[in-house]
Amino acid sequence: MENSLLTIEHGKLINLQSLEALTGITYKTLKKRLTQNGVKPKKSSSKGSAYDPKVALPALYTNLSNASNDNTADLTTEKARLAKAQAEKTRLEAEKLMGTLVDKESWCNEWSSLLVEFKDKILSAPLKLVPKLKGKNSEETYAIITSHLKEVLNDLANDSKSKADEIQFEIDSSPDPEDS
Repeated sequence: MENSLLTIEHGKLINLQSLEALTGITYKTLKKRLTQNGVKPKKSSSKGSAYDPKVALPALYTNLSNASNDNTADLTTEKARLAKAQAEKTRLEAEKLMGTLVDKESWCNEWSSLLVEFKDKILSAPLKLVPKLKGKNSEETYAIITSHLKEVLNDLANDSKSKADEIQFEIDSSPDPEDS
């Protein structure tokens, strides 16, 4: 019987049991692959279904080669994605070491404190300026208010510059990984 399985005569049909013995693929998997690839039996009877081997055999292995190609493509895509992520991480670490990239939370905290100080100085202006403005004409009032606002803005500029220098200093004073 084994010889008859290995030699399929031209024009002869093959049943699922013979396909199973010939290919080593289980009955259930054979049915599934043939159905997925649209292979219909040439002949059906109470004994089972018979297929054209020239159609059935290639259909059984079509999914395998496509699945293999899909897995290879997925693996290649994943490797490329990983390489891109690693390159991005390295770029960010280098920028942080060079001082061109700072921690978001630190930056937000520093600027928040600077803006609170600025707001406090602006809101305290009337208390500071009222005594200075008594008896002054409009030109003198304008000059006093302008001078005070310039002073507040200069303080903000100087504070922000010194904060930026502190952040730069923190980055510059961090240990060099190559010295370890």
